[in-house]
Amino acid sequence: MSGTDWRALPITNKDGTLVVGSHAVVDEAELPILEWMASQLPPGGDVLVIGYGLGIVSRVLDRLGCRSQTVIEAHPEIAAAGMKWAAAAVQPSVTIEGFWEDVLPTLGTFDGILYDSFESSPTDRVEYFAAAAAPHLRPGGVFVGWSDMDPPRESLTAALLAFCDDVRFAVLRDLPKCGVRWQSDRLVFPVGIKRGG
Repeated sequence: MSGTDWRALPITNKDGTLVVGSHAVVDEAELPILEWMASQLPPGGDVLVIGYGLGIVSRVLDRLGCRSQTVIEAHPEIAAAGMKWAAAAVQPSVTIEGFWEDVLPTLGTFDGILYDSFESSPTDRVEYFAAAAAPHLRPGGVFVGWSDMDPPRESLTAALLAFCDDVRFAVLRDLPKCGVRWQSDRLVFPVGIKRGG
């Protein structure tokens, strides 16, 4: 699917599941997963989040007390919801509409980067994003993302090891019952700490 097609798809919220076109992208039942991902980031830092979705990660980070939060969201209607939320957030927050491939090069550096994007194209995968995000992560900063490939793709491990000294993978085998359907019966969460910190 092309980026233009993705941006034109209608969105609905069906019983707590955000659906873009026919793709269930996030569900309120994922709250514990997203809280865990957000808790891996350094407290009090500047954070970049890929994907606003239902705003779960943004609300959690705001509650945890990040110094600032920048969100990149591709879908215009979802980005508009993120912009409305950011205007009322406790911590300084901004939501930028666009694909990370276009927006990321215009941004500075962050203490933490959280990838929670629906993989809407073959290049919108965590390993491609990790490689592109490396220059935007400060030394000692933390990268966290997700994949439904277990074991993780070799390309993901290689992408993280290219800029991280400490890389680990957490595996969740008991996925929440919700409207999102993953490609696997488990999720893998790569967490990397950028060398030099």
